[in-house]
Amino acid sequence: MGHPCPRPECGRMVPDSMFACRGDWYALPARIRSAIWDAYRANDLDAHVIAMAEGRQWYADHPPRWATQPGAVTRRGAHRRTTP
Repeated sequence: MGHPCPRPECGRMVPDSMFACRGDWYALPARIRSAIWDAYRANDLDAHVIAMAEGRQWYADHPPRWATQPGAVTRRGAHRRTTP
């Protein structure tokens, strides 16, 4: 199935086994990535939900540079993708 990448500016679909698309995953600080991954592997649902919420909050607090430029409303390259 899949779900949208949690970064608000992204909109890419990612598999259910992944938190975010590759680019946005590696944009997260290593400590947040580790918290999400460690909780997932340990099957600790409470810690996993908390870590994912921290990741979503980090995305909200740290928009990509292009998203803060005047007139920027879509992710670069989005115009090349086709919507199913």
